[in-house]
Amino acid sequence: MGCLIIIEMHETDTHLWVPTEHTRRIWTQLKQFSNLDFWDISLVDGFNIPIDFVPVSGYSSAGAHCSADVNKNCPNELRTTGGCLNPCQVFKTDQYCCNSGNCGPTTYSQYFKNLCPQVYSYPKDDPTSTFTCPTGANYQVVFCP
Repeated sequence: MGCLIIIEMHETDTHLWVPTEHTRRIWTQLKQFSNLDFWDISLVDGFNIPIDFVPVSGYSSAGAHCSADVNKNCPNELRTTGGCLNPCQVFKTDQYCCNSGNCGPTTYSQYFKNLCPQVYSYPKDDPTSTFTCPTGANYQVVFCP
């Protein structure tokens, strides 16, 4: 059973960051371009628990979900106590860290993406992983859905 948290965003709020032991995060920018909120769930920095982030109150966006057990089959080289590290933390190369800004998906990011198609799996994963809602929406965050 998940832990339900209702987050009410206010006009003055601009970011929500939910850090975890392995630094997986929810990233939001509220009241941005064209009065839209932008958000994503990121596995770029690793994974520890499943999560859902969805708008409430009648908004049409379906939200972002990652309810898969990523830890269960985490590649051995990324496995850590309580989670799955990101390959940048382990290998420290540009291929995985994207320091040059010129990177693409890897076999590790594809592992995350196959289990959680709506989340960021590498730094340039915008097309399938960034969501919007009109400014003023409320959001529901569920850990371990």
